[in-house]
Amino acid sequence: MTSDEFEFIRAAIKSAWPGKQIMPGKFEINLWYKSLADLDYQICQMALLEIISQSVYPPSIAELRQKCAEFTSAPIKPAGDAWQDVRKMVRRYGYYQEEAALAAMDELTRQAVQGVGFRDICLSTNIAVERAHFLRLYDALAERKRQEAGTPAALLRFKQRCQERIAHETDSSRKAIDGDGEGVPRPVPEALLQPPEVAGLGGPDEGVGVRNQ
Repeated sequence: MTSDEFEFIRAAIKSAWPGKQIMPGKFEINLWYKSLADLDYQICQMALLEIISQSVYPPSIAELRQKCAEFTSAPIKPAGDAWQDVRKMVRRYGYYQEEAALAAMDELTRQAVQGVGFRDICLSTNIAVERAHFLRLYDALAERKRQEAGTPAALLRFKQRCQERIAHETDSSRKAIDGDGEGVPRPVPEALLQPPEVAGLGGPDEGVGVRNQ
C-alpha cells in the first residue's frame, strides 16, 4: 500500500467514526501507515468496509490486519469438525498406517494429532481424554495461525531470526560448558547477524508522506 492509498484508508476511518480521536498527529499517522504498508490496498479497503458495516467502534491496527487476513487465508475449520476427520482417518488407516493417515490430514489437524499421538488415539481405552487433549491443542494452534496471518511477514522472519540466534548462542554455550565444543562459544553465523528488513517505528519527526490532518 502506498502512502497515497493509505490516505484514503485514513480518511475513510476518520469519516466513518468522526467523533473518535483516530490518528490525531504525525506519530500516530506514521505508526498506522508503517503497520499497514505491507497490505494490499484493495483488500484493506474491503476489510475496512466490512468493519464499517458491522461495528460502531473504529478498529485497532490489529483488528484491521486480522480482518484483512480473513480475505487472504483459508478458513480454519472448527476443532470439533477436525476431530471428526481424525476419527475417520483412524477408521480408514488404522494403527499400522500412521504415515498415510497423517498425510491425509490438513496441517493444523496433523500437528494437533502429532501432539496427542496418533497411536495413542488408535489404542485409547478412554477416547474422551484424547479428544479433550486434541481440542485444546487444535484451538491453540488455530489461534497462533490466525495471529501469524495478521502479522507482517517481514516481522515474522525477523522474529524467527532472533529466535535462531538465541538458540545458536544457547547451544554453543551449553557445548562449551559440557566440554563438547572447543571451550568457547562459536561465532554467530553471518545470516543471523544481518539487519532486519522490517521497518521500525521511526522517531517523532519521521514522516510518511501523508498529511497531518
